[in-house]
Amino acid sequence: MAKNGLHRYGSTWVTQEELDRLKKNESAIQDQMSRLDAQYKLTRTMLANLEAQISRRRRTMTIICRF
Repeated sequence: MAKNGLHRYGSTWVTQEELDRLKKNESAIQDQMSRLDAQYKLTRTMLANLEAQISRRRRTMTIICRF
């Protein structure tokens, strides 16, 4: 198939033009996945901070309500 200008891509054969387009798309997907991963990590950190803040305020309210 390589003699016919085709390249292996997964379980299929594609032209050089298709291979270039697929690799470009793969790169764009990887970039998007990296951005989403960073956003996910930031959100997890923010959630942990909010949970800690809620916990501190609950303790404060418990103390205040005792008086």
